[in-house]
Amino acid sequence: MLSFYSKTPGGFLIETGWGGRLIDRESWEPVELWCMSLWGHERSWETPDNQVKQRAQKERAATEGRLTPVETNEAGGFVTRGAAI
Repeated sequence: MLSFYSKTPGGFLIETGWGGRLIDRESWEPVELWCMSLWGHERSWETPDNQVKQRAQKERAATEGRLTPVETNEAGGFVTRGAAI
């Protein structure tokens, strides 16, 4: 998914995006996400301690081969190749 965050006048963040996955409710199974972001978000509004933790999570993901380039497919959606997510 390609997305961006905006800060609202009320002070909270809202994400706007395109290309999210379509979930088949019959076969979908939940998974636990152990990392805040696998795709390189830098959350500058977080505390310095949380920024250090999130950087360590991204380094772990890279070490485990969980990071992979994202490509567009013929239908205009996104695909990843070789991700172990």
